[in-house]
Amino acid sequence: MLTKEQIAKAVANLKDNKIIILPTDTIYGLSSIVNITNKIRINELKKADKNKELITLFSKYKQLKNVVKIDKEIKKFIKTHQNTTIILKTQNGTIALRRPKRKDLNKIINQVGLIYSTSVNTHGAAPLFSQFELKTFHKTVNLYFDREYNATPSRIFDWENKVWVR
Repeated sequence: MLTKEQIAKAVANLKDNKIIILPTDTIYGLSSIVNITNKIRINELKKADKNKELITLFSKYKQLKNVVKIDKEIKKFIKTHQNTTIILKTQNGTIALRRPKRKDLNKIINQVGLIYSTSVNTHGAAPLFSQFELKTFHKTVNLYFDREYNATPSRIFDWENKVWVR
């Protein structure tokens, strides 16, 4: 778990529109406040297509009120499939959502709102795990480290087509 000081610094950096590295339930993720500029910046860091969609993390369903409709069936799926990203249809296309279990991450999201999260790596490469690799990923990105992971990224489920993507 991140310390209170790490949480406060992460919140401050996110509110300053910075891209940071945060621990998630499975691996470390590049994170920022959700907006088009940050999506492009993250994709540039990863050397991915600038329009590539990113996973959006939320802590409370009310944060999604103006984004996507979440019914009881979707809430049940999210609750019973932990560490799973769900792709939902929106008015403008789709959104990939995940609700973290980590209390420290939820504290951050409660304070800043929706955040992006995507694996820390160059597009197409394996995610980075070690503290050294994460620290040296990019000089402009602050790392909030609690421990090394050796897990796999979250699973992804396409709700509309009822198919597992990953």
